[in-house]
Amino acid sequence: MNRHSLSTSNSKKNIAFIVKLLIFCALITAYIFLILPQYAGTYNASIVDKARRLRSIKEPKIVLIGNSNLSFGMDSELLAKDLKSFLSKEN
Repeated sequence: MNRHSLSTSNSKKNIAFIVKLLIFCALITAYIFLILPQYAGTYNASIVDKARRLRSIKEPKIVLIGNSNLSFGMDSELLAKDLKSFLSKEN
């Protein structure tokens, strides 16, 4: 093999590597900007709004942490009534 054939082979490998690298970067960019945003509006993304609301209320509060059964199955009026009766017994 002469020197010229080695450099040609090497440049073909370099071009193939650069093409693969560009395809990989394009796929990562598409994933970040096209696929990830679809999860921005899901149930789990609502935690940002809930945390902001907790910080904005400056009075005492009860924070309940749980899964979807907690949020859909909690009776806030009953909780408030029981808490009032508990606090009145304590004093």
